[in-house]
Amino acid sequence: MQKLLSVTPLKRSNDVKGLRQFFDMCQIQIRSLESLGVAFESFSALLCPLILNCLPYDLVLEFNKETDGSEYKLDKLLTFLNKEISARERAESSFSAHISPHQNKTSPERSSLPKNLYRDSSGVKFDTRKHSLNKNPSTIPTAANFIATSGEGNEPCVFCGQPSHSTSRCVLARGKSLRERKDILMKKGACFRCLKVSRHLSRDCKVKLNPCSLCGKRHHDILCFSSNNSSKENNEKIVTDEDTTLSNSSRSKEVLLQTLVVCIKGKRSDTFVRVILYTGSQKSYISKFIAEKLQLKCMGEETTVHGLFGGIERSEKHKRYVVTLSDVFNSYSCEIEVMDQERICTPIPKLNDSELLNELKEHGIFVSDASMSESYCLFEREPNEIHMLLGADVIGNLLKGEEVKHLRGGLVAVNTHLGWTVMGKLKVEKEKHSNVLLSLYVSDNCIKDLWSLDVIGIKEPCEKKTRIELEEAARDHFARNVSRDEEGRYVVSLPWIQDHPPLLKCKNLAERRLKNCVRSLERSGNLGNYEAVFHSWLDEDIIEEVQKGADTKNEHYLQHHPVYKDNSTTKIRPVFDGSAKEKNSSSINECLEKGPNMVELIPAIINKFRLRKFGTTADIEKAFLQIGLQEDDKPFLRFLWWENGDKRIPRSISIRELFSGSQVVLFCLERPWNII
Repeated sequence: MQKLLSVTPLKRSNDVKGLRQFFDMCQIQIRSLESLGVAFESFSALLCPLILNCLPYDLVLEFNKETDGSEYKLDKLLTFLNKEISARERAESSFSAHISPHQNKTSPERSSLPKNLYRDSSGVKFDTRKHSLNKNPSTIPTAANFIATSGEGNEPCVFCGQPSHSTSRCVLARGKSLRERKDILMKKGACFRCLKVSRHLSRDCKVKLNPCSLCGKRHHDILCFSSNNSSKENNEKIVTDEDTTLSNSSRSKEVLLQTLVVCIKGKRSDTFVRVILYTGSQKSYISKFIAEKLQLKCMGEETTVHGLFGGIERSEKHKRYVVTLSDVFNSYSCEIEVMDQERICTPIPKLNDSELLNELKEHGIFVSDASMSESYCLFEREPNEIHMLLGADVIGNLLKGEEVKHLRGGLVAVNTHLGWTVMGKLKVEKEKHSNVLLSLYVSDNCIKDLWSLDVIGIKEPCEKKTRIELEEAARDHFARNVSRDEEGRYVVSLPWIQDHPPLLKCKNLAERRLKNCVRSLERSGNLGNYEAVFHSWLDEDIIEEVQKGADTKNEHYLQHHPVYKDNSTTKIRPVFDGSAKEKNSSSINECLEKGPNMVELIPAIINKFRLRKFGTTADIEKAFLQIGLQEDDKPFLRFLWWENGDKRIPRSISIRELFSGSQVVLFCLERPWNII
């Protein structure tokens, strides 16, 4: 009983197959009830109205004509259905036998109708012969006939002729361009609005339709006119589509791939590009270089999962375009949908085998990729570039199956609507070459160049005259500014470059670098040791905390990081970065003079060790930290620190002595040492 209650009602009485399936299902369920011991009379009154509700109107009308209507009996209803269905099956088989194959091929949309009949938008059959209604009364439409033929699904698809789907849901039509769809509808005499072969114009169409999903107007989306010239197409939803694209291009000259030259129709001019035909791709692609060069209009975006060689999957977002292609002679053109790609494949060499070209000429085959000059094709870097890939979605419509030539050596020439292509493996004969090369090289270089010191920056005096003048100016600056404080320590002034670029605060950069520094120290467990160095410097007056109310306009913050040396007395010590800078700004090293090249002094020092039997070296403990700085330079040598690594307790500290990390520390240390 549950099966009978959930059965789907039949909509069309001419659906003979559906009627037979419905009748057989009823018979099976009734026999199942009888096998369970349920009396036929007990469920007859219940099932009869249920079955009648599932039947089309014209069958219910015919059944009521045969009964008085006072009482419905299930056995009479089943007998009536069996007789009606059997009669319809015999009529259908007899009618289909009289239709010739030629009629089915040329007019699939009228295969179920006599020659002189056609349907209007409502599905009613009309005779096109004059006065046929008077001569043949049997062709007069009746109410039953109207109900039987008014279903929308009864009409075959206008595009492909298949009755299994409606015209608006034709997959084959969606693969065609809008112009091709309109041409098919015009040839069939169909309305552009309701898609029915009703012999009326779209402006006169009165069929009620749901709004179009693309533009909101009252027509089917398969024929939306605004999809090509409205910006709504660019804002369509991104569709995620899995397609397997296997791309493999070989640069070997032994194997020829299917390449040819096509013409892309642009808004202003036509452009020739090299194309590769590849059936291993489910989609067609165009390079972004060509799409931007031709200013193609984007029709939307699509996210595609590429299945690459080796089972690798990669998801990419592509823009979709519709391009018009033609052969080089402009004898054939077509519209295809392509997606953009940064690079199609590696450059593929053209066919340049003279024997093969002569053989193609004997067969009358013109290969555009081998015959056209390189200057005709548009390319970005080199002429052998491929800028379009035609996949399996369009190759089937381009091939001419009857025109395939087998050439010598196993090569195959295939003709397409866009021109001939050649593919296969070339026969390469092994060649042996013997070359004798005589080479004479004469060198007149001076042998003293072998121990020239120019590789380490030591130049001839005439080459460094200007540099020496700058160094002398820097030394004069130190001579005027070197002094001693109350404790007897030397105090120097930083050698600022005259008219140097402005030096920014860089406090935000210092905070970011400090955050990373503290995180690294906490991870290694050296935060306490690193902070202890700062405390020792505070005790020794090497650094000092900036007091509140100090000048904050002319200041610069340095970045610092830890340096580890296990073999040193100080295992961990801070080093300041004088080269750090923010975007579009200068570092402190770029604002200071570099000083003399100390590397040039190394040869003289080494020579001193040769004068005596014993050589002695010494090291000054914390030499940089023994030289003080002028008060005016201290605001530019500040840095940040968080007490115990807690950023809620920030401290601004100023350096009082020379700091490691600047390129002038050696120069600043050299002047007091010379005085000593």
